[in-house]
Amino acid sequence: MKENHEQRRKKLLHVFQKLSLPTSRIQLVDSYRDAEALWKLIFDHKGEGLIAKRQKSVYAPGKNHHDWLKIKNWRIIHVILSSYQPSNDYFNAAVWRNDSLISIGKCKHGLDAEARQTVTKLFMESGSFNGQSYTLPPAIVAAVQTLDLYQGELREPAFSGIGAEAEPADCTLKTLQREQAMLPAAVDFSKFDKLYWPKAGIDKSAYLVYMREIAPYMLPFLREHLLTLIRCPEGVEEEYFFQKHLPEYAPSFIKPFQSEEETFMLCDSLESLLWFANHGGIEFHIPFEKAGCMYPNEIVFDLDPPNRERFDLAIKAATIIKKYLDKLKLSSFVKLSGNKGLQIHIPIMEKSMSYEQTALFTQAIAQTVENQHPAFFTTERMKKNRHGRLYIDYVQHGKNKTIIAPYSARKTEEGTVAVPLRWEEVEPSLEPQNFTIKNVVARVQNMGCPFANYELVRQQQNLKEVFTLLGESPPL
Repeated sequence: MKENHEQRRKKLLHVFQKLSLPTSRIQLVDSYRDAEALWKLIFDHKGEGLIAKRQKSVYAPGKNHHDWLKIKNWRIIHVILSSYQPSNDYFNAAVWRNDSLISIGKCKHGLDAEARQTVTKLFMESGSFNGQSYTLPPAIVAAVQTLDLYQGELREPAFSGIGAEAEPADCTLKTLQREQAMLPAAVDFSKFDKLYWPKAGIDKSAYLVYMREIAPYMLPFLREHLLTLIRCPEGVEEEYFFQKHLPEYAPSFIKPFQSEEETFMLCDSLESLLWFANHGGIEFHIPFEKAGCMYPNEIVFDLDPPNRERFDLAIKAATIIKKYLDKLKLSSFVKLSGNKGLQIHIPIMEKSMSYEQTALFTQAIAQTVENQHPAFFTTERMKKNRHGRLYIDYVQHGKNKTIIAPYSARKTEEGTVAVPLRWEEVEPSLEPQNFTIKNVVARVQNMGCPFANYELVRQQQNLKEVFTLLGESPPL
């Protein structure tokens, strides 16, 4: 009880080391001294908040102390007050879904006495009473701070203002989703109603919300890599173009990378990601090496069936290649390409292999699979010579060549996503069109990211068997 926070943390760290922790379920929460950097991290990940503790604080009974403080990461949303219940003093908060008002919870706290009296009086004098509550037509807009919505209900709501700058017509479900997403203020967003995927009914607003929510899982793979975009400013069915050079009108938070006389672009922050998305960036492609480096930090097999109807070939090829990688004691990851194929990723440490060595390795695996199953797979680059077989694209893994980034959307009519999978999901019932902008965020939030330990595996990857296959000695 007399030990301070620093002393208790050291003891806890010792316990973790003794018990070989952390594990996937038991982890030691990091502590920070830079509050500004920590808050940025919390905002980027949409965390619930932080707990600030005095370093020399000790445990004390009860709550009558000032040694720690909880600071919450509030979302500010705008709602219509549709009814008032005098029995408990609660106001009902609602938003428009198409032409109907839907309730998203109740709110009571946060108003000063004068504001509460004014709003209550308005409901009781002008509203209709049904025996339990007073209702009014949509007219009163309130700003509400909340932590989120859970099962359709506001969490810890409190008023932050009445008669806010929003109009009742602005209080829509789409607006609510954007406000909950906490889009970064540094980006000047516009044209939310533009249809990006017309056949799937996915507009720019939904896409921006997707990119904001998926950012914590996507950004680790984009950071420090040169970015190539496929931009579709008017939607995926209209004109598109590739972009890899930094545009002159890019804001200062987009980091440039200078190589000789060319200026490339990096996407290493939430603001960068959302700025690109706001400007019609749909597909995010990255190379296999960090910017400025000559060595790969991953190996990728791209499994490309002739069409989506033969996706079964991708499943078959991935399963076979996985067995070879297991024999070589390589840890591998798999993801949907987001179009019609699968991609197998093998993280490796930078400078552990050259591109010449990875080329020999991928060629050996690809041609072995091709030779054993020539009726199903080919390494033939010319489409006309593949004759309905799956193309094992090992040539694509090379210096300055790119692959679609994990969680990037694709320029398909369904709004599909290059989503990471667990290996056990690679089975006959797997269908790429089932993974879209509409459901991938919920999937990750419910089951976690299958690539979550990608960096840890990179650091632990053992390439001894690979070098034995190549007839070489591993680097010291």
